[in-house]
Amino acid sequence: QKIYSNTETLADRDTYNALIVKYSNKAHILIACTELSILNHPTHVVDMAQLQITEALKQIKQH
Repeated sequence: QKIYSNTETLADRDTYNALIVKYSNKAHILIACTELSILNHPTHVVDMAQLQITEALKQIKQH
């Protein structure tokens, strides 16, 4: 909620990023939330919102 409303603190981002790093070391992570897509992610994170946006832009360019 804080990310969506743009009220997150640096500590909030650090906590979120620490969780992503912790769990991405054990398995791939799937993110399916546009608010969380705003933040940077390590390589073992699959960002569904980013994939959908990229595909939509490709389709728009084709028409």
